[in-house]
Amino acid sequence: MISALNPTEGALPSAVSFVSRLRGATQPVIVLTTGLKFCVAKFRDFTGRHGLLAEAVGAGILSAMGLPVPKWTPIRFTDEFLDEHPKAWLPNAPGRRVIRPRAGLHFGSRLMTSANGEEPYPIIPTSWVPKVENRRDFVGVLLADLWMNNCDRRQAVYVADVSQERLRAVFIDNDWAFGGYRGDEKTTPRRAMIPFAGFYDGLWTEANLDFWKKRLARIDETRLDAIFDAVPGEWADADSIRWARSQLSRRRLMLDSLIDETADVLREGRFVAASAPRSGIEEASRRTSPK
Repeated sequence: MISALNPTEGALPSAVSFVSRLRGATQPVIVLTTGLKFCVAKFRDFTGRHGLLAEAVGAGILSAMGLPVPKWTPIRFTDEFLDEHPKAWLPNAPGRRVIRPRAGLHFGSRLMTSANGEEPYPIIPTSWVPKVENRRDFVGVLLADLWMNNCDRRQAVYVADVSQERLRAVFIDNDWAFGGYRGDEKTTPRRAMIPFAGFYDGLWTEANLDFWKKRLARIDETRLDAIFDAVPGEWADADSIRWARSQLSRRRLMLDSLIDETADVLREGRFVAASAPRSGIEEASRRTSPK
């Protein structure tokens, strides 16, 4: 899946300046890269064994379905940059040690901004849900998450127009696809849904499901080849690629039953309040040589 930030369109960008740290279990940071692009970066040291594979493939699949996602790219972090910017390291905390990321390629996605240049909203009040103009996309992204075995709450940022009266959801954070931090978990509709049921009101219809099932069905083996080929070898070896693709093959056959289960959840109106605890950082802090 080729994007404007994809390395197949030119030289790989490198981090040149640290900007700030973002909240999140995977300790993302904002950096300025060559070409004067601001990107959100995630280090492979803190995202689990398959985290960056999941990020890249997840973004590729959502994009292939026509869902809004930030464009992504591998970003090169040099030893010199990391030595000069210790604020990019995993911060110290009681019972943890500071972890310096390894030099090399890490995941980067374009920093999203609203039309007026302000940051997008990471969450919105329930009263703002009617402002989201692409709510139907939440049906498509849930089908994708069930297919990809995304074991985390679907996350989005909400980009506002100039008037602040309309919002557009852009989908982010796919690092728990393919079975979570360790790769051994199985998702459920309740686990992958947006926590607020109102996002799906009136949307879980036969027409919408048919639309998104056709979009998903167009992602054949040839398209998957292109999506997986964009993943740097530092993030996944051949066995990891086969492992991820086998999950997609198996779960494609399960999709109709997962859709039926989702319909049951929506009828019952019962949602899990939050995702399962994310233990990735705690595990990373105990490893001497992260994979």
